[in-house]
This record gives sequence, C-alpha cells and structure tokens, in this order.
Amino acid sequence: MREFNIEKDFINKVRDIETNKTNSHRVYEDLVKHRFVEVISSCYPKFVSMISEEKLYFLIKEFIKDKPKTPYIWQSPKEFYNFVKDKKLVTKLSQLQTMDFELIELDLYVNQNRHKTKKFNWKTRYKLSKTAKIKRYNFDVINTQPKKESFVLMYQDPKDYEVYHFEITKFMYYFLRSLNSNTPLKALKFLSHRFKIDLKETKELMKKGLEELSFLGVI
Repeated sequence: MREFNIEKDFINKVRDIETNKTNSHRVYEDLVKHRFVEVISSCYPKFVSMISEEKLYFLIKEFIKDKPKTPYIWQSPKEFYNFVKDKKLVTKLSQLQTMDFELIELDLYVNQNRHKTKKFNWKTRYKLSKTAKIKRYNFDVINTQPKKESFVLMYQDPKDYEVYHFEITKFMYYFLRSLNSNTPLKALKFLSHRFKIDLKETKELMKKGLEELSFLGVI
C-alpha cells in the first residue's frame, strides 16, 4: 500500500498543469517520466527501436496526462498500448503490430497458468494451451521487416518458463486454430482438402513437430 501511495503521489504531481511548478515538483516529474521510459522501453524494445527518443517521450507525456488507471507503473504496458492506439498517436500498422506482439510475449511471461505435457495422438482432442498464442500479422514482427503476411507461435516453455516464438506456416496457423473444435486428424483432413495438399505425406511431415508441441505444452 505504501508503494501504491508513493507512485500515486508521483503521478499526481506530474499531472499538475499549473505553470508555477516548484523545483521539487519538477524533480518528481522527471522521476516519474524516467520510470515510465524504463518500463515502456523494457516491455516494447522492438517498438521503441522503431521510433525516435522524442516520440517516445511525447507518447509517455501524453499517457501520463491522460491519467492512467493502473495504480502501478510496472503494470501499465497494456494500458499504454491501448492509449496510443485509441488516441491514434501511433498509426503505423508495423508499429502497432510490433507492440501487440511484444505485449503478448509479456502476458505469457507473467502468466500463472501451467499446462501439463502429454503424448501426442492424432485421435485425441487438443486445444491451444493458455501458455501459448498464435497470431496473424500483416508485418514481419520477428525481424521488423516489411512483409505481406506472417504467422507467429509464441509459448512459455514449461521447463524454464521463458517465452519463445517462431514463425509458422499459414497451414499450421489454421491447423492449430482448428484444434479447438476438431481432433488433429479431422483438422488435417479438412485443411488438406482446403489447401489441396497430399494428406498422407503431410501427416508424416507434421507428426514430429506436433509431438514436440505436445511435449512443450503448446497443445
């Protein structure tokens, strides 16, 4: 509670719009801005590298003036993302999607869910675990390079609790999505027909990868 009151006091002083600020108020303002810069830069390193330092300070200043609802600075990244998006302070799709990607990684990193690993079977029902996420982007968020479309799998490893990510194919993206309502075999049959690929060959190629995803607790 003491930390909450201190941070609340800091933020209230920064929001002070009186022209007659005391030196102590300016110190508080600089301190809070610095702490926000540290948190946002740590949570969105790729995004921060895509904008200038002046733009970053401007975004944080506007965010503080808007009176964040989150009581703790370290819990503010999601609110910051929604703020700059809703207020159209960040409009480039590449930057917004990069922030979305980094926010998902942060959510996975701090999540308290635990997903047991299991042996893979084509006829067993699975679904994407709460320790994993798949997303479709119109931008190469991993390498921050222009690209028409990219599909990414992010997950928290059950052994070291670190968050990892890698790009997956469009087929695999739709396959993993289909597991919410189908067995792997049924999903594979449907998508093989849709994508016009050989069922038997694809099944053989996918087996090892799906066994690994099951072992990692992704499904």
